[in-house]
Amino acid sequence: MIGKIKNSEFLGETLRYFIDVNGQEIVSDVQHYKTDNVMSRNTEVSMFINENHTAFL
Repeated sequence: MIGKIKNSEFLGETLRYFIDVNGQEIVSDVQHYKTDNVMSRNTEVSMFINENHTAFL
């Protein structure tokens, strides 16, 4: 799936992403690393984020 990141907010060491996938909003709490690869803490969502703020789930 490909989604567009609508917003994100910091929650301590975690980033919460609000992602629009085909008109449906998915919320994913992720641990942010130095690369653009992030892995969700709630294991059902892993994604790669590119420079255009597109999330590949």
